[in-house]
Amino acid sequence: PKGLNAWFSQNGVTRCIEMDWWETQTFSTKDKQEELEEVMITCVPVQHWSKRGMFEKNTSLWGGWNVRTMRGKEEKGDRVNLVFLGDTGMCPVFDEIGKYLGPFDVSLIPIGAYYPRECFKAQHVDPKEAVDIHVAMRSRKSIGMHWGTFVLTGEHLLEPIELLKRELEERDLKEDEFLPMKIGE
Repeated sequence: PKGLNAWFSQNGVTRCIEMDWWETQTFSTKDKQEELEEVMITCVPVQHWSKRGMFEKNTSLWGGWNVRTMRGKEEKGDRVNLVFLGDTGMCPVFDEIGKYLGPFDVSLIPIGAYYPRECFKAQHVDPKEAVDIHVAMRSRKSIGMHWGTFVLTGEHLLEPIELLKRELEERDLKEDEFLPMKIGE
């Protein structure tokens, strides 16, 4: 995202493209059969603070990533459309992301590190909000991430997957429509 080029340069990364929200970069190549392959990467808005040092809070943009691939002509070509949200709080932008870039084949949506809500609501969704995002973005399949790696917040380690399963049941959504990563994945 915007505002991180200097940080990457200081850390030895020389090929870096900064992107603003909704900005897309397209990378093209040809496969062995000389068919054009394209990868389009769009920086999508999400809600979280950014910080790369002790005194640098919110000096750069925070974003998620939409990755679309295309091989061959669009009407008959192979296509994959996924979105990685990283950390995010709930915000109205997910309807827009779904409208303009969806539907998504796969969405990686955070489900953990949310309790107590009064402290973490602005930057981390809970499992109910994660399902709201899944629906709003028109995701065919979602993967629940950002949980169970280490104790960061107050919820029980397995609570996010238990609440996710319950929320899917209450909404009559299939369990395999939104699967959590396993611990260690």
